[in-house]
Amino acid sequence: MISKFPVVLLSNPDQTLEPKIQYLKQVGFSDTDICQFLTKCCNILHSSLEYTIIPCFQLLKTLLPREENVVSAISKVGSVAFLRLDPQNHLEPKVQILHDLGVPDSSISKLLLIGHRACGQENDNFSDAVKEVLEIG
Repeated sequence: MISKFPVVLLSNPDQTLEPKIQYLKQVGFSDTDICQFLTKCCNILHSSLEYTIIPCFQLLKTLLPREENVVSAISKVGSVAFLRLDPQNHLEPKVQILHDLGVPDSSISKLLLIGHRACGQENDNFSDAVKEVLEIG
């Protein structure tokens, strides 16, 4: 992790690292899951817990089928890139666009987990691309 994200050495463990680790435990990550999670996405330690991490988890939780939880969904896909995106400006508008077009929550959650590049596009470009795909069939 240090070689991928050396700035973590400058972080205050009590103020920035511990609360994020505690939140991951609270949502259901085991210690092993947390180690694997942080190895894949160590720069999440640089993301805001309040403004990025928690809202992303809550958004994903609302989209997943009841029998599947966020931890298992992330573990299956092995991607946490969506946690790098600002939920209010990048994720929520795209979810709304997809809902307006009748896309089921299960498909939206898959997009968030594996189609993170699409989610990083500007909202207008994303909307245009979705409409074009729907026209194609």
